[in-house]
Amino acid sequence: MGVIIEVLKSLFKKPSTIKYPKEKVKPPKRFRGKITFDKKGCTACGLCRMICPANAITLGRKIKVIKVGKIIHKQIMHPIESIDIGKCVSCGLCVEICPPKVISFTNEFELADKDRKKLIVK
Repeated sequence: MGVIIEVLKSLFKKPSTIKYPKEKVKPPKRFRGKITFDKKGCTACGLCRMICPANAITLGRKIKVIKVGKIIHKQIMHPIESIDIGKCVSCGLCVEICPPKVISFTNEFELADKDRKKLIVK
């Protein structure tokens, strides 16, 4: 008798699943989707590269010239050049350790692609 009651209840309920490609899903708060960064705000400290367990972050090379009077000092900086989404394990360590908070996660979760070059965020 209990089974019949459950069947009748579920006949008039709305389905709990959605039709995914047609209906878009809104990810929850604090969802770890595609990782992104702001190139202009990067202070080139290199902490993100140092803590990344998957070695997904590539640093560039930039020479900053500092002039104080007649003295010229050249400082080599290593800002973030790219992040490889194919290697990234979405652990969030780089997001936590970044001092200026230029690395962040987006809500984008459809990341599969046949072309490996499209998985690199620049």
